[in-house]
Amino acid sequence: MAVDVSQFVVKTISLLSLEREAEIEETKSLQENVSPKELQRRGVCLLKLRIRSRRTGLYGRLLLTFEINKPGSDGKLPTHSLTPGDIVGLSWLNSNQAASDIASGIVSRVSQTVVTVAFDETADNLSFDDDGPFKLIKLANDVTHKRIKSALDTLTKYREGPAAHLIDVLFGNVPPGPPLQIRPFTEGGETPCIFFNQSLDDSQRQAVRFALCQREVAIVHGPPGTGKTTTVVEIITQAVKNLNMKVLACAPSNVAVDNMVEKLIKGKVKVVRIGHPARLLSVVQDHSLDALLSTSEGTAIVRDVRKDIDDTLSKVRKSRSQSEKKHLKQEIKSLRGELKQREDKAVTEILTSADVVLATNTSASSDGPLKLVKQDHFDLVVIDEAAQSLEAGCWIPLLRASRCVLAGDHLQLPPTILSKKAAKQGLDVTLMERLIKMLGDGAVRMLTTQYRMNEAIMKWSSEKLYDGRLNADSSVNSHLLKDLPGVQETDETSIPLLLIDTAGCDVREKEVEDEVSKGNEGEADIVAAHVMALMTAGLQPNDIAVIAPYNLQVELLRLRLSSKYPALEIKSVDGFQGREKEAVVISLVRSNKKGEVGFLAERRRINVAITRARRHLAVVADSETVNHDNFLKSLMEYMSSEGEVRSAHEYLQDSLPTSVNCYTYEQDEVSMSEMTGNEWKKKGTGETRPDSEERDVKGEKNLKSKDNSESGEGTRKLEFSGAEEKKDVSSVVSDKASNLTEENNEQISGKNVKKMKQEKSKNISNAVTDYSRENVEKEIVAFTQDATKKELIFPKSLSSQQRFDVHSIAEKLSLCHESHGEGKERYIVVRKVISASKDDEDDSDLLSTCSFCKKRVPACNLQLHSLRCDQMQRSKLAETNRAERNQEMSAPPSAKPQKTKLKTKSLSALQPEEDFDKLLASFTKLDTQCGFDGCKKSIRTLGQLCKCCDGTFCLSHHIPEVHGCGEAAKLRARQQASKPKAGKPKALDVTRKAQLQRKLDKRLDDMSEQRKSKRKGKDNK
Repeated sequence: MAVDVSQFVVKTISLLSLEREAEIEETKSLQENVSPKELQRRGVCLLKLRIRSRRTGLYGRLLLTFEINKPGSDGKLPTHSLTPGDIVGLSWLNSNQAASDIASGIVSRVSQTVVTVAFDETADNLSFDDDGPFKLIKLANDVTHKRIKSALDTLTKYREGPAAHLIDVLFGNVPPGPPLQIRPFTEGGETPCIFFNQSLDDSQRQAVRFALCQREVAIVHGPPGTGKTTTVVEIITQAVKNLNMKVLACAPSNVAVDNMVEKLIKGKVKVVRIGHPARLLSVVQDHSLDALLSTSEGTAIVRDVRKDIDDTLSKVRKSRSQSEKKHLKQEIKSLRGELKQREDKAVTEILTSADVVLATNTSASSDGPLKLVKQDHFDLVVIDEAAQSLEAGCWIPLLRASRCVLAGDHLQLPPTILSKKAAKQGLDVTLMERLIKMLGDGAVRMLTTQYRMNEAIMKWSSEKLYDGRLNADSSVNSHLLKDLPGVQETDETSIPLLLIDTAGCDVREKEVEDEVSKGNEGEADIVAAHVMALMTAGLQPNDIAVIAPYNLQVELLRLRLSSKYPALEIKSVDGFQGREKEAVVISLVRSNKKGEVGFLAERRRINVAITRARRHLAVVADSETVNHDNFLKSLMEYMSSEGEVRSAHEYLQDSLPTSVNCYTYEQDEVSMSEMTGNEWKKKGTGETRPDSEERDVKGEKNLKSKDNSESGEGTRKLEFSGAEEKKDVSSVVSDKASNLTEENNEQISGKNVKKMKQEKSKNISNAVTDYSRENVEKEIVAFTQDATKKELIFPKSLSSQQRFDVHSIAEKLSLCHESHGEGKERYIVVRKVISASKDDEDDSDLLSTCSFCKKRVPACNLQLHSLRCDQMQRSKLAETNRAERNQEMSAPPSAKPQKTKLKTKSLSALQPEEDFDKLLASFTKLDTQCGFDGCKKSIRTLGQLCKCCDGTFCLSHHIPEVHGCGEAAKLRARQQASKPKAGKPKALDVTRKAQLQRKLDKRLDDMSEQRKSKRKGKDNK
């Protein structure tokens, strides 16, 4: 369908205005409505900086290195999002200047302690006599908007030029012409096809032939891992060496451009990279325009001019006269003009002599270095990652040639657009996507062999988005983490797919006020645990990526992992597009009762997240929530059938009472014999969970659910009264317990669903085909009514949830229930209790008396029942002690000794006699829990020691004012403030240190010469 150019331009400019307004509004809102401290917390600002060093580098630009100006600190900068290439504003910390008066620069280098910024002549307008304090803030860039708008204006007026016919074809006014007859790439031609890269597969070779034979436009569709950039580089190399073309190669991002430069250098193609040196990778610095200028003819003169600029800048800093400073700055301006005039001539020579000029789309504009090159200089324009660039941005380089090649994947994320209104009206539709719909498959060649992912990781994406056309190369088809050198073979390193399901664990998402982003504390804990398991197996941090769709979740993950593993990459899905890692852990975050998935419903975002992994992909998600979206549901089903599924309980054992359910019950309701002993065994080990870690339960009037997801425990407590003892426990469990499916639960124990469904138990009596809770209850009730049957055996194929249902129903009906066997051989036997009147001899074997509550219970259940009663008494004792402590704090001093005696008496009366091992276990458990009353959080991984009371607390209670040491903390702070500060000697500047070293060396040489002269005088005598 043809598109009118004028209408397209008018509409696009209006949409770009909406986008620009949204960008300005966001930046303005942040700077005006958010305090500098909050901006620093969000990572877009750095405060209290001082200048560490000043030098001229990066081809004539002023480099200022900033460090934190905070005495007594460790020198590390606060967590921030500044990266090389970002535009930042520099100003005094307490300045009230307008934004236009702030000197702007580009971040050149970032480390944990310093950030280096490259400035042009704008920095000369500020005085740097003092070292600070300064602040740096990330700024919005309007250069891109101006350049795109200028290109669109040119497009409207374009009548004659190399791109006139190309414009008609791309807007559908003229059909594409027939393919060109290029001999080396014509099927059946006399000359055989010669490829510079002999490792190309068939689909890549076909794409190269197709691109070079197309008369106007060719599209290379490259799904993840298919070697799209490698194919593009081969196209460029063939165009240069076999067809003698001049090529302009572009991409929307600097990283994508640098990747092309790096590969073209290996092919010995003469390239020039346009762009600010601070934005370029170090491996391509030598091929940048600035670097080539510094080594061109007339370098000596240019070097002298730069030296004069440095000397003049030094005089400006030393001068105390304002008039002299003004004169010197005018001289610097004159010198820069002379430098620019000499460099313009050299730029023209360098660009015209290059085979390939590479730049970002916006850097190829007419107000940049390419203004010095003729309009018809280039024969071919190649745009990599075209599906991630605005169509308006693509028109900047497209106006410079008559042919073009677009490469990318329109099934991955489109360009980021802030204005939802502009995106909805079509701004997010890229040129590549529009051309595929308009021209059809005749203009497209798809790459079908991928070299990144294990086949299991690739298959779902291939089937859902690429019509099943992708094939995994034999080199990556079955590779796993355990195949890497130094990596041990464990449960985690031996599988390509892992789904950690949080359904039923109350690992709920949280939403912060005034922010649209979302986070999930429980999922962050699970991700941290899995990452640590991978590293324990020998995987290096730089081989792992942690991805989340929400920035708030990224922040939560960084708080847990970044300080301990600086090399570990933790980014949003959008920020990790185009990257890959050996192992990728994804947190989908969303977990709510409404089943809302937000922008997770965007297929392209999920496609990007899933296809970043090479050997191992782990997804942490709430299947109950994400299954509300059909696309995500298909992902859950695929990972359940092709990978391993684990419950989140396995990763949250410190805060959960059972390995399957997050709930506890009163002693008269449910006995959890299945949840003690062997059921607690951790996967792959013989370690058993201590029974003392059972949850405290309080008797309240009504059944309540307490959601502790905000505190990161990911647990829920159910409380009910004795009045409801006869309430149907099955309804409670079915409503509140984990909603894990049968397949998921079978895979929790390390089983493949397909294999598990094929297993058939030999020890089944009166088995039913559907072991839902309702059917299980019917079968057990029927068993109790059948006088001829003494026991009922359930099969080995039951899942953890189904076994729990059997135990809870049997306990409710006062039946004996025992678990036999280990692992996959485990099965349950339910027996009837024989009364004493019927069989006195068997009574001692089948019924026993609980030493705590004096009730008669089945002997096989006595151990758990006694432990439960013991736990309930401890819970009541703890409540009594807390109440007494609170009363003691409010009572007068004279009353305290009496209360203490009563407390001691109560303790001796209520606490049963314990053996030493159990007592030691209880104290050991206390050492692993937060010291705050009532808090059950584990402090094994993250805990803060209070210097006032020597107690260890979790991150929610470590502040002294929270756990009761507020006054002691204030007193300690006043004592420290009153002490004389020793103060560290100020670190010497690098330049000053070098000067002192030279003086010392000279002094030592002089003293040595004096000794030699005295010695010679004595020898002459």
